[in-house]
Amino acid sequence: MALMTPEQFEESLKGLKPRVFMNGKRVENILTNKNTRTVVEANKASYEWALDPKYKDIMTCYSPLINDTVNRYTHVSTSIDELVKKAQAGTFTAEMLGTCIY
Repeated sequence: MALMTPEQFEESLKGLKPRVFMNGKRVENILTNKNTRTVVEANKASYEWALDPKYKDIMTCYSPLINDTVNRYTHVSTSIDELVKKAQAGTFTAEMLGTCIY
């Protein structure tokens, strides 16, 4: 699938059954758990930026696998330039969300 909206991304998560544990306890639903919900919201932001023409160059790229534009975070990098751009996207995301890259 090409670019998804933030809503499509969240909807796609509903079909998944990830095994997530926090503090030794299983998280039953990543969409409703207060800790994992923040991660979902951060990822939704990246989908929003990918649709914004202002951030197209940093947040999207062409995928020869599907012959379409995709979110840079879902793309399999095949060159040094693509890896550099993915790192730049990570820095941009950290700055926009106020998070740390470690």
